[in-house]
Amino acid sequence: MTHPADLPYPVPEPHEWADEPDVETARALDEALVEVDAGRSVICVGEDAFDVLLEALATNPGRSTRAS
Repeated sequence: MTHPADLPYPVPEPHEWADEPDVETARALDEALVEVDAGRSVICVGEDAFDVLLEALATNPGRSTRAS
């Protein structure tokens, strides 16, 4: 595999690969992040919601990802 720095074009960071979430998903994500920041548990109602939450936590390294 070629190293990204060797390519003749810019390679986006992994967090830039995903499309922006739809309005409902963005709202749910914002609410979940408030709960996580407050130290409470977050319940995801499906794999897609869980994937979105994980992606948001991964792209915001300053946030706590500690499970409680």
